[in-house]
Amino acid sequence: MRIMLFKANLYLWTMCLLALTLLTQCRRPPSKFNRDYPSYTEQKNTQVRLEHLNDSTLLLSPRVAPRKSYGYTEKDPIMLGLTQIDSAANNRFKYLNALQGPNGEVVTYKRLKPCCPFKTPNYKDPWNPDKQFGLLERFEVRIKGQAAPVILFINFFDQGKALYVPQGFGAMR
Repeated sequence: MRIMLFKANLYLWTMCLLALTLLTQCRRPPSKFNRDYPSYTEQKNTQVRLEHLNDSTLLLSPRVAPRKSYGYTEKDPIMLGLTQIDSAANNRFKYLNALQGPNGEVVTYKRLKPCCPFKTPNYKDPWNPDKQFGLLERFEVRIKGQAAPVILFINFFDQGKALYVPQGFGAMR
């Protein structure tokens, strides 16, 4: 009888110890949506549409960006945000179609994998309303006659103060 009671107590203590170990060791991993992502703006977009040269090309002002980093780094992307996110997503290609080389050369581009998550008040995932972040679009851009391509970063979620042409490029008129 004593042996059975000892075995029952040993079994009970083992199960309690195992349960306690599982409860303390198996924590839920932190949500990827709560990470400390950078943010480009706290403002909601107010711009409804951008002017177009034609159906596939934006009308850009010939103003060249005042900063060398504009469009070339993830910290200073080209910002094309609109109130309707679907329209803004199409504008990334229309923006690139409007670019030329500095002397009017033809520009070609290839879309690369998106990168660089960031917080934005301008997008809410319909399946997960807590998800308020976007990814920067990256494009490899080649100017005809130049050997090395450049990488341009585009944020189509948030709107910028002004839309410029990156240094080293011109705009179609």
